[in-house]
Amino acid sequence: MKMSINSMLLISTLSVAVWGCAAADTVVGVDPANVKMVTANVNANAIQIAGSADSEDPSKFDFFKDHSFEIKEEIKDAIADATSMQNEIDRVEKIAKKYSEFSSMAVTEEEKDVAAGLVRTVWDCELNTLCTRVAGISDAAKREKLLEDQKNWNAVKEDVMKKSIGDSKNGEAVDPKLASEFMEDTAHNRCVALAYEIAQSREEKFKFPDRSAYGIFVDTQDSDTLSSILITRKGADNSNEAVISIHQMALLEGTFKDKGNGELEFTGNRNNIKGIIKLNGWKDATLEITQSNDKIYNAGLNYTFNFAF
Repeated sequence: MKMSINSMLLISTLSVAVWGCAAADTVVGVDPANVKMVTANVNANAIQIAGSADSEDPSKFDFFKDHSFEIKEEIKDAIADATSMQNEIDRVEKIAKKYSEFSSMAVTEEEKDVAAGLVRTVWDCELNTLCTRVAGISDAAKREKLLEDQKNWNAVKEDVMKKSIGDSKNGEAVDPKLASEFMEDTAHNRCVALAYEIAQSREEKFKFPDRSAYGIFVDTQDSDTLSSILITRKGADNSNEAVISIHQMALLEGTFKDKGNGELEFTGNRNNIKGIIKLNGWKDATLEITQSNDKIYNAGLNYTFNFAF
């Protein structure tokens, strides 16, 4: 395996800072301006799971061996061999796909519970390494903003998950498969967002994957608490659902029609509320209420959910 001097230095740094997957609560990077260690409380909340990929043959997959080391090594190799941030994400996508295929072989409930976290662990490991490299961005203002955003993302993700897939009911735990799928998707999305920022700092080209009409956008008011949230999703009856809460006000639910180019025509479930939701790719989403008899979500209200989850 060929490795550049920069890659060797990076892997050396990662070995000290964040390996393995269940990293500590801090991510450490080097501040080039001050030549000192910078620590940010941006734990990606990675987990260790059982399983082993000793063989590429899914039929021989052992769900009951600690699999975190193999994932760590595969991510390390992907970083070392990558020619750009775009190429790195592509390589990690292939690793995630492989473990997704292993997951499909789960038969018993125990195996399914373990399998539910396989791909999530891949993206959690990658996220830890990206946080470390963000901490090494030379632009101090950009670096600190990204680290603060990451800390806030980590603080609100559990709350966002509960609002997206539902909280536990009657003392029963949230479905582990749904929870892992949600965390897998959000970790993947966060990896893509941070990879873009690192690519920008290196003056590399980076193309975001397309986002569908279904997604989550939030506003934390630059804090570690969830202020507002917009969720667009497929309903149980295949309808297009939208769930909105602004500044923790009364929940607004409704449906939408996809008009194309990120524009959704929203119809609320009460008080003749109508509006336009505009999804701006990986940047943000806006809501404009165009018609309403509601005292809270009144006509003329405009709001930006400035963080794509």
